[in-house]
Amino acid sequence: MIRKAETADLDAILNLYDQGRAIMRREGNRHQWTSAYPGPDSARQDLKAGHLYVNSQLTAVMTYMPGPDPTYQTMVEGSWLDESSYAVIHRIVSTEPGQGRALLEYGMTCAGHLRIDTHSRNHGMKRLLTSLGFRRCGVILCQDGTPREAFEWSSADPDGQHDRKRSRSQTR
Repeated sequence: MIRKAETADLDAILNLYDQGRAIMRREGNRHQWTSAYPGPDSARQDLKAGHLYVNSQLTAVMTYMPGPDPTYQTMVEGSWLDESSYAVIHRIVSTEPGQGRALLEYGMTCAGHLRIDTHSRNHGMKRLLTSLGFRRCGVILCQDGTPREAFEWSSADPDGQHDRKRSRSQTR
């Protein structure tokens, strides 16, 4: 079961962030999450805003929020497939097999259109996103200027495969 996080979950969430950093380092992704990010400040901010979600076992967490996201306003490479309203997933980590997928699927049931980004070296996340029908759209820059690969999914596309021409013409 996926639910909104509560204040009592904060220590477990911070532990998940630490475990996520360790997983990324083991897999050769040393640059996506720093020692300070994500951390207590971002977790408290997401919790206060009602954007933090966990599974019942507290082995997975994500930030799920409505767009628009300022970092998604400009792509330095590529383009979004669909300019309609969307929700965003950030800071997702799971320590048990299948739980990251469960969080993403939950987000997919809550919003018909999702955007997410990840580091180019986060191969596990990129495989998971692709397996769920997300399409790599290009590259965005984070607030600190570091590049991230940007992905998008829409329920309007039953195969998870957007048609660029159709999407653009529908948004004009």
